[in-house]
Amino acid sequence: MKTIKSKNTLVIALSLTLCFVLIASIAHAQEKFRRDTIEYGVLTKVERVDVADDIGGHKLSIASYKGVDVNGGIFENQSMLDMVNFNGTQWGYQKTVEKDGSIIWGKFQGKVTGKLTGEGKPPLMSFEGTWSIVKGTGKYEKAVGGGTYKGRFIGDGIFINNVWGTYSIKK
Repeated sequence: MKTIKSKNTLVIALSLTLCFVLIASIAHAQEKFRRDTIEYGVLTKVERVDVADDIGGHKLSIASYKGVDVNGGIFENQSMLDMVNFNGTQWGYQKTVEKDGSIIWGKFQGKVTGKLTGEGKPPLMSFEGTWSIVKGTGKYEKAVGGGTYKGRFIGDGIFINNVWGTYSIKK
């Protein structure tokens, strides 16, 4: 009889310990938030440099953009591009100020794809990649996270960009 009681006590003690560990881990888990938006932007400045003694059509560019997103945010970003005949890589940084005054700084990297459409016309350009949070204020204080983006130019210097991702707040 003593063995059965001690086994029952042990099972109850282990069960309570397991419940405590599960409850503690759930309480410690960070809530994830979605950060999805559509951005509309315009090229405000670009500097292009031909890469000397390299293959034809190789250009390095630094570009600045400004725009708005469908959530009411205002953004600006600076992008570096390394392209051969309008195809290559991009990377850069973006600052978005939201309606409530919260600010999120992020960095991004991805690829650029383009093709010429005709004499005197701008090339058809698309871009996609990943982004991550660098820092934030307001509701983004201590935020960590990131996601993906995919966009295209819809006119001379005018683009639309779909952004998807998640973030959590470090405790």
